[in-house]
Amino acid sequence: MEVNELIKYISDMSIIDKLKLGISVFSSNYINTSYNKKEIFDRMDNQLKKLDSSYIMTSSGIYNNKIIMFLTARITEYSKEEQNKVAMYLVNVV
Repeated sequence: MEVNELIKYISDMSIIDKLKLGISVFSSNYINTSYNKKEIFDRMDNQLKKLDSSYIMTSSGIYNNKIIMFLTARITEYSKEEQNKVAMYLVNVV
């Protein structure tokens, strides 16, 4: 799956799933972005807490979603430039 295909797929996801993916991406040690991962993670985490009352920041809170795990794994396979492109999309869309 190319980066643009992945971004198209992400664009069709709900805002809650986009936030979960963003949290997964910005908490991963295997994804290298040019962004301040901690700051963006905190913003997305706070936003998700406001939108989804059932969300609790635990490893099972995000990683029990197979689609989120698949997309995160896919992003780790991209080059740094491609990872930045996906990260930039996630930051801009939420």
